[in-house]
Amino acid sequence: MGVRHHRAGRLSEAETLYRQVLAAAPDHADSLHMLGVLAGQSGDVDAGIEMIRRAIAARPAQAVFHLNLGEIYRRTGKHELGAQAYAQAAGLCPESEIAHYCLGLELRELRRLEEAIASYQQAIRLNPNFADAYAHLAIAAMQLGRVEQAIEAQQALVRLRPESADAWSNLGTALAEAGRSTEAIAAAQRAISLCPGHANARNNLAAALGADGRYEQALVECREALRRDPELAEAHNNLGSILAAMGQLDEAAASFRRAIAISPDHAAAHFNLALALLIGGKWVAGWPQYEWRWKCFSSARPRNFPEPQWGGEPLQGRTILLHAEQGIGDTIQFVRYVPLVAQRGATVLLECQPELRRLLGGLPRFGQLIARGEALPRFDLQCPLMSLGGVFGTTVDSIPGPVPYLTADHSLVAAWERKLATPGKPLVRVKVGLVWSGNPTQKNNRLRSIPLRSLGALAVVKGIRFLTLQKGLAADQARNPPPGMELEDFTADLTDFAETAALLANLDLIITVDTAVAHLAGAMGLKVWALLCYAPDWRWLLGRGDSPFYPTMRVFRQHRPGDWDGVVAEVRSELEAFVRDWLNHKAPA
Repeated sequence: MGVRHHRAGRLSEAETLYRQVLAAAPDHADSLHMLGVLAGQSGDVDAGIEMIRRAIAARPAQAVFHLNLGEIYRRTGKHELGAQAYAQAAGLCPESEIAHYCLGLELRELRRLEEAIASYQQAIRLNPNFADAYAHLAIAAMQLGRVEQAIEAQQALVRLRPESADAWSNLGTALAEAGRSTEAIAAAQRAISLCPGHANARNNLAAALGADGRYEQALVECREALRRDPELAEAHNNLGSILAAMGQLDEAAASFRRAIAISPDHAAAHFNLALALLIGGKWVAGWPQYEWRWKCFSSARPRNFPEPQWGGEPLQGRTILLHAEQGIGDTIQFVRYVPLVAQRGATVLLECQPELRRLLGGLPRFGQLIARGEALPRFDLQCPLMSLGGVFGTTVDSIPGPVPYLTADHSLVAAWERKLATPGKPLVRVKVGLVWSGNPTQKNNRLRSIPLRSLGALAVVKGIRFLTLQKGLAADQARNPPPGMELEDFTADLTDFAETAALLANLDLIITVDTAVAHLAGAMGLKVWALLCYAPDWRWLLGRGDSPFYPTMRVFRQHRPGDWDGVVAEVRSELEAFVRDWLNHKAPA
């Protein structure tokens, strides 16, 4: 009877009956449990916890007791205790999808995302139509950077809830993060058709349009989202991203700061503010904001070392681990700081990607080089490579040098010279290496890369021997080069970046989009031309035809979003002059 009153909302009557039972039988587990549930619902958390614990003591194998104890802990923010209670419930009743789902909720709060995903997946195995489990699985997958897994979960969710504007809107977010802008736009539009006033869906549509380079349309949608919800921090952040992509950096920074004012812990807004400041050359202000990247699910992954991160304090007699955190190009660019750290009196351990180990072995002696995945020696402090700019207070005018700071192994250079020799073709020609695509997993790769066929205009320049340096999926395009372009392919022998460096050392010019090869050629002090999209990465700055990081680099920029034809036309004109000058100096008299 007490449970019937409880379910009907007659809590006072239910409590009276529970207490009557307990007066006669003080260890009656069910009454203790239900009285604890009632107390928790009424806001008396301590009494609720005490009662349910007494119920568990009387009957420890009852899964529902642990489940409801976990619920009280979860609602009061005691997530560690909540996770323990839900884990007990799931262990006692493995077929309970609710127990596994709730355990996932607590694990996600504790940032134990791998375990959270496993719990959601178990809940879904038990109940394939568990919509909320799919929704939270998608969130955890996004936080781990597993965008495709998030998309699959959101797609399952929209199949279960086809009329849910939230589900379609969130699917659009995941698709946009994967660079699938056309699908992202369609998903956001579907959400808006279901709920025209859905500010988040408008904002997600704006983000997808912006990712597709359709900035003017993106601005319209973003401002409409803010008209409907002026306090939507994510829309202010998104507006800033669009304005930054259009080169309106002051307005962008103002939007990011507005997002932060609304939501002070908005990691993406802090990080995007960093990017706007850095690309605008305001590095002193930008570096501290750049540390927020660790809290952005779409950015870097923290290593969670127990050793503290170095912030510039004295290093004499200490051992510090410097570790790569992002792409290979980032590592190549920021290893210039390693000698500076060693000069502070530290023993430096440098952890890098395995593909860079042989190349970076040529750095001035500093300590020990370790490939990622190998056991790490003991160290006192650690610092991600990309944080060293802030530690040293680097400005555009104080970038550490000199260049070159990376060199190719002499024996490998000689081997490549023999490999490239053409004794049957005595004609002197300029050796030009080409790279047209970056890492396809990089979020903006579609914007920064160019199809090989778009470089066809370069084929009309006489006196050139073109060599492909392209690796990865885009390398297949070399099988069908543009008409008139003879493209030699030695990339099967580029087994690591030491080999790549040796090949580059044998070339006269490297023409590349924003890739690791651009950084490597620049770090080696070689002649390199970088082809950049309209809204490039922060390190290329804006409006410059050079790079302060790499004195031997020339930069060719899009003047309009997506306008690679204009870039290639400019490169062609400069290439003709380059070849003419080169032949005048190199050709035999």
